Amino acid sequence: MKAKYGLFLILMLAVMITVSALPCRAQGTSEEKEAEKKEDIWTQEGPPGPGGRGGPGRGGPRRGPRFELKDEEIVRIIKSIKEDKPEKAEELEKMREEISQIIKSIKESDPDKAKELEKTRREKSRKLQEQLREHGREEFDKIFSERIDKWMEQRREEFLKWLDKNFHREAEELKKIQDPDLYIQKYDLLRKKYWGIFEVERRNPELGEVLKEKIRVEDWRDRLLSQIRRTKNEKKNKELINKLREALSRWFDLRVKEKKIGYKWLRERLEDLKRRMEERQAEIAKLEDQTVKKQEVEERLRVLLEQNKKH
Repeated sequence: MKAKYGLFLILMLAVMITVSALPCRAQGTSEEKEAEKKEDIWTQEGPPGPGGRGGPGRGGPRRGPRFELKDEEIVRIIKSIKEDKPEKAEELEKMREEISQIIKSIKESDPDKAKELEKTRREKSRKLQEQLREHGREEFDKIFSERIDKWMEQRREEFLKWLDKNFHREAEELKKIQDPDLYIQKYDLLRKKYWGIFEVERRNPELGEVLKEKIRVEDWRDRLLSQIRRTKNEKKNKELINKLREALSRWFDLRVKEKKIGYKWLRERLEDLKRRMEERQAEIAKLEDQTVKKQEVEERLRVLLEQNKKH
């Protein structure tokens, strides 16, 4: 009975997720329904994949620097702990030296043994970092903050160089601003407009080029619309409208190219997932072999006993 009830809950959850993902046609205001109809190539944010919705890029996760303490940072925290907890500092120093010895052994070992030693190093480093965070919280947080600030400043400098290379006029305008508050305001506007493209280009240069060209065409389109609003000359107006048609045609082509890149990314992703599924299936089939199980258990037993002798 419990198993049936559990299955029922799972099926209900699946139905709810599916329904919530579908467009609501029976509810909503007429404005919402109209907005739904207008969700087309001109209004969509981007394709799934690099730079679009649901993939690494404008819709993907933002990541900071991977945080693992360097040896000099560990020494620094241990030194701060030593002032109030000398015995604990001595214990942590021994852990640090043990990890240093493992790193040395990794460099001198064959690939298989080095792989096992690296697992041990990671585990011991994790435990040491937890201890350092617990007993040297103030210094640990200071180092973490310094690392983040340094990383953010580095990314900011990279962005400004990229902006100068790709959108030189706006980069020059930013440089000329003397007032700090106005500079920050202008920088924030440029960051909002270009940062997504800057990030995408690092991972997918082809898509980056398309997105840069799209934004240039969009600026051209906006200038043409502004001129059309102001002009009173009918002949000039027709010329501007023809140019606007050209801009829209160019933008459309770029949008299609962007979709193709997104499709390519999805296809490659699907092929990769299929390959990984086949590998997992083969791995499971191998592990279900009782001979393999016996070999793996005996090997793990040997490793654990060797490690146990060292403690």
